[in-house]
Amino acid sequence: MARRKGMGRSKVVLKRIENKNSRQTTFSKRRTGLFKKANELCERCGAQAAVITFSMAGNLYASGHPNVDAVIDQYLARTSSDEVEEKYAEALAKLEAEKKRDKILDRAVEKIGGGSLLDAPIEAFEIQELEEIIAIIEEMMNNVVVRDNDKRENPSEPDDPCDVLSLDLSLALNTLHY
Repeated sequence: MARRKGMGRSKVVLKRIENKNSRQTTFSKRRTGLFKKANELCERCGAQAAVITFSMAGNLYASGHPNVDAVIDQYLARTSSDEVEEKYAEALAKLEAEKKRDKILDRAVEKIGGGSLLDAPIEAFEIQELEEIIAIIEEMMNNVVVRDNDKRENPSEPDDPCDVLSLDLSLALNTLHY
């Protein structure tokens, strides 16, 4: 009698689970498994680890050994304050640039009495204002091109309805049709 061959372990294709209920179930089971593996690593090797996950609904789940706070505190203590300050300064500079861009666009829209910047007569603006508006639009268009190229280079990433590319495009269009 010949023994029947089983299927064995088949490779699971990694792709987004479309069914919301199945996706939530899989997330819960895999999250539990991930936490167990991290705990096992800590117990067997004497390591310290923290795992932090957010669900699709934005709920926070965390597990750590000895505890999450202790691991994060240790990480923060080892991270140089220069690195943190650098990231803070970079974020602050981006925020200031966005505020400036917003003020320029608000002034332009106010000057034409609301409506679309595209429908406004060019004579309503000073040369400097037009140059600023053009620079803002070019920057937005460049961001769209860069993100589009990134998306083309990494097509394996799942499509997200709130994709940054879509947000940047809609931001650019809303700015033009303010």
